[in-house]
Amino acid sequence: MNLIFLCMLLMSGTDNSYQKAETQASLALSSHHEYADTTVYCEGKMKSVVLRDSMINKRGGIGTEYNYPIYKYETEITYYKDNSIAAIEKKEIHLKRYADSGVTTGIQITTTLDPAGTFYFDEERRPVTHKEILQIEAKICKEK
Repeated sequence: MNLIFLCMLLMSGTDNSYQKAETQASLALSSHHEYADTTVYCEGKMKSVVLRDSMINKRGGIGTEYNYPIYKYETEITYYKDNSIAAIEKKEIHLKRYADSGVTTGIQITTTLDPAGTFYFDEERRPVTHKEILQIEAKICKEK
């Protein structure tokens, strides 16, 4: 099974962006994650799969007390009704603690999109922008 995914990954260098997105989605879905949830919305016309993982003190980082900083990794894969990919968004969420005299006074949350792991497609599997995918989703959700 892993050999198939390795072959898909190697072949993706010559494929178009939709095929790369399919490969990334397959790899993400086949891996173990701390949290996974699926939501069907727009009266069954769209489906979203959210995969989340977290890590205390990212590699090469220096740890601090109370186990901060925390890095969360989130992959959201959105599908159209025909199970074609509408969007893949990979994000890194960094939580940083603020303290005053050893007391936590707040948490700064910074989210960074991974441009190499983020794709948006229309219903014909053509690449679109984030703004365009939001417009397509709004249109699909309004249709009866």
